Amino acid sequence: MTRIAVIGLGEAGSVYATAWVRAGHAVVGFDPAVSEGIEGIRFASSAAEACQSADAVFTLTGARFAPGIAAECLPVLDETAIYVDMTSSAPEAMREAAALREAPIFVDAAILGPVIAMGEKTPLIVSGARSARAAELFVSLGASVADAAGQPGDATARKLVRSVAGKGIAAVVCEAMEAARAAGIEDWMREQLAELLPGEGFAVIDRYESGTRKHAGRRGQEMHATTDFLTRLGVHADMSAAAARVHDRFAEKGAAS
Repeated sequence: MTRIAVIGLGEAGSVYATAWVRAGHAVVGFDPAVSEGIEGIRFASSAAEACQSADAVFTLTGARFAPGIAAECLPVLDETAIYVDMTSSAPEAMREAAALREAPIFVDAAILGPVIAMGEKTPLIVSGARSARAAELFVSLGASVADAAGQPGDATARKLVRSVAGKGIAAVVCEAMEAARAAGIEDWMREQLAELLPGEGFAVIDRYESGTRKHAGRRGQEMHATTDFLTRLGVHADMSAAAARVHDRFAEKGAAS
C-alpha cells in the first residue's frame, strides 16, 4: 500500500484520488474548495499537511497555483518520496520547481487526454529521475504511460507542442460551427467537418464544442503557456496565440452566463 497525497480535488483530481482508493492505497487529499464528497480519502487542512509522510504526491491544480504548492510541499517530503506535477505548467516552471529540492524527487507528468471522459486510464507522458515510480502507479490504474527519459519539463514540452494541433483543431472547429450557425448552414457544415475529422466525425465535433466551452479557462491557460514556449523556442506561435484567444473568449462567455 502506497501513502498518496492528491493536491487539487477538482474533476481530474477526484478521479485519480478515487481510483487510488479503489486500488487499496491510503489517500489524503487537499483542496481549499473541497472538504467532503470523495469516499475513502482523508481530507487535510493544508497542502503541507496532506504531504506529511506521503510516499507519492500528485498535484492537479491550475498551473498558476503550481509554484506555490511546490514551495509548500517539497520541503516536507522525505527524500525517498516522489512529487508528481500533473499541471500544465511551462517546462521552465517545472524545472524551477524541481530545483527546490536537492533530492531528485520531482516528476513531470503530462496528461494527454480528457480525464473527465477517459478517467484514470487517460494516457500520460512522464519525465524526471524517478519517473518510473510514477509510471508504475499510473499503469496500475490501467493508464498507458510513455517515459520521456529526461528531466522535469521534458514531458510537458511534448504536451504543449502536441496542444498546438489538438487545441488548435478544437478552436477551428468551434469557430467554423459558430460561423455556420450565423450563416444558417449548420447542418451542411457539420457534414463537411465530419468528413474531414477522423473516427466518428459528428461525435468528434460535439466533443470539441462541448469540451472547449466547458474547459475553456484551463485550456486557454495551456495555450498561453504553449504560445510562450514556442516563442522561447524561436518559433512563430500564430495559431497557438489564436487558439488561446478563442478559449479566452469562451471562458469569458461562461463566466458571464
